[in-house]
Amino acid sequence: GLNVQKGQIVLVEAAIEGYEFTSIFAKECYKLGASNVIINYLDDYNLKVRAQYVDEKEVSKVDDVEKAYYQYYLDQGACYIRLEGVNPKLMEDVSEKESNAIFNRVDAIRNIMRKASRTHHCQWLIAMVPTKQWADYIMEDSEDKLTDLWNLLFKLCYIDEENDVVATWKELRRKK
Repeated sequence: GLNVQKGQIVLVEAAIEGYEFTSIFAKECYKLGASNVIINYLDDYNLKVRAQYVDEKEVSKVDDVEKAYYQYYLDQGACYIRLEGVNPKLMEDVSEKESNAIFNRVDAIRNIMRKASRTHHCQWLIAMVPTKQWADYIMEDSEDKLTDLWNLLFKLCYIDEENDVVATWKELRRKK
């Protein structure tokens, strides 16, 4: 869905919980001809700790150097993907104020990418990566929870060995 082009830079923000998938994703980008796959891990655990001890304005803030870092690659025609992980219980003990600060920071970074998609017409994608925490939360009766969650998501997205995913999605859109 990202449509990586030969010679293109791929800018990745990946949930730290999904680190095992990130190298698989990078390998596929290189097979498509990406010139570089730059991976930045999203560490919500440490962001949560920071939000509990630092003023909300500081937590929300994205420094100029961080903005410039992303902008540098986007100005070179990079495409952007956010590989989101889910930990349903991570923010249970976080106040609304702290939670808002965390999400304001995440949105501020996403706004850099949103702007690039409008001004540079760069490709972007946000995708979910199954995590152990997510699997533990929703796959209670399973023996191999993470594998079963991956399989469930493949099924929901019509992905299997015999299926042409693009043709299936086109057919589903046609039926609407």
